[in-house]
Amino acid sequence: ASTGTNQFLIRAMGGVGINTNDPGGAALAVAGTVRATSFQGDGSGLVNVSAGVLGNDVFAYTTASQTVISPNVFQDVPFSTDARLGGWGHAAGTAPYTCNQNGLYLIQYQAQATTTTAAGTNVSVRAVLNGVEIPGSQSSVILSATSIELMSLGRSFIANVNAADVLTLQFAGSS
Repeated sequence: ASTGTNQFLIRAMGGVGINTNDPGGAALAVAGTVRATSFQGDGSGLVNVSAGVLGNDVFAYTTASQTVISPNVFQDVPFSTDARLGGWGHAAGTAPYTCNQNGLYLIQYQAQATTTTAAGTNVSVRAVLNGVEIPGSQSSVILSATSIELMSLGRSFIANVNAADVLTLQFAGSS
């Protein structure tokens, strides 16, 4: 029985086939090209999806300490390890990541800031696209002048990135 207006319900214990005479026991089997423009959920149940934009991701890290060279001047963060690099170009030990496909990208970063002396300092991290700061990408902390601290910075944001655009993470410190 229908539970609402404009519903089309199918009850078929042997499965439903579209453009095929054998659904093979699946609840729904579709032969041919299927095009979807959106879906709900986290996508964890999707199978046989071409890499396309879904295969464009980067997971990178560096364990090397970055030292402030010039106070209050943003400098690039080079990444030594690309644990996952799909759809982006990067040379290990350098900062820039080059995009290979247009799209909206979720960008997340996490960093730790510390002082090596008991001098107070401000530390900021930001993402830049083609040399221009991405609005909403900057995270900042203030480290105390009375003790040596370790503080976490992080941000999560979405950016529209085009093929050949260059993404870089930068940091600055006041001392």
